[in-house]
Amino acid sequence: MAGLRLDPVKCVRSLAKFSECTHCVDICPVEIISIENNLPAFNMSSCVGCGGCVSVCPTEAFALDDFNQTNFFFEFAQSEETLISCKKNVPCIAALSVEHLTSLAILKDELICDIGHCETCEIASTLTPKIDANIEEANFVLAAIESNK
Repeated sequence: MAGLRLDPVKCVRSLAKFSECTHCVDICPVEIISIENNLPAFNMSSCVGCGGCVSVCPTEAFALDDFNQTNFFFEFAQSEETLISCKKNVPCIAALSVEHLTSLAILKDELICDIGHCETCEIASTLTPKIDANIEEANFVLAAIESNK
């Protein structure tokens, strides 16, 4: 099981006294993240390691021990691979931000996000809407770039 880490110094709630950011709480499919004393707190033993909180955190305060978005991005970009899948190379597609998806799509001739497993996934109810929104936004950005060529 993936270990989840939080660097509280990076959390927007520690940087901005009146921040009401709850992105990590809202995305967590197993509801283990809560806000205590104005900072995220979680029970790591219940974490499923999806990476949703990692991708939605605006200050990159969250990290997984066994998946690094930046490392994945560069390794995937340099490979011949075009398929992103929770069954192959990411804990969940929700672990990747819109920026990751958009950038990879620009670098690759073809990029396939395998969301076929989401229908039977136990944690998909919270993550699938975010995955769909990220893919839709990435496609919007790509279409805008294409129309400006």
